[in-house]
Formats: sequence, C-alpha cells, structure tokens
Amino acid sequence: MGWIKDSAGNPSATLTLMFAGFVIVSLCVVLPMFNGMVIDGYTLVIQKPDNTLLIALLAAVFPSYVVRRNNADNNNNGTPDEEEVNVEGK
Repeated sequence: MGWIKDSAGNPSATLTLMFAGFVIVSLCVVLPMFNGMVIDGYTLVIQKPDNTLLIALLAAVFPSYVVRRNNADNNNNGTPDEEEVNVEGK
C-alpha cells in the first residue's frame, strides 16, 4: 500500500497518517455499539477505549498535517491550490 496523495498529486505521509488515525478513532467509537452481539454462539465483547487515548491519538496526528499544509502554502508564496479554492468557494 502506498501513501495517499495530496491535492498536488504528491504522496503524503502526514495525510496518510491523519486518515489512518481518523479511521482508527472512528472504529473505536463505532465498534463498541455492537458489544454483546452473539454471532454463531460467540459473544462479541468490545470495550470502549478511554476518551483521553482517542484524543491523544488525534492530537498527535492532526496538527502535524496542519503544520505541513501551512508550510507547503508558505513555500508556494501564499497561493492557495485548487482544493482550497474549491473548499473556500473563492
């Protein structure tokens, strides 16, 4: 599996890690909803992780992406790329 590509089409480790962190946290929130479910005689036991753990995971990953994104914009003389223009509606 390769890196997810950013809006410029370049492989981005920070975008990939941000996406993976978001998916992990989302699964940690959604999967405990199925706790106690019985499948073929086996009881599914999923414990919800501590919220502090989930926040710590996202707090480590998301700012790294934002910082990288801002540095990329500054290296581009402040010109927003197409994705930012479309999101902001300019």
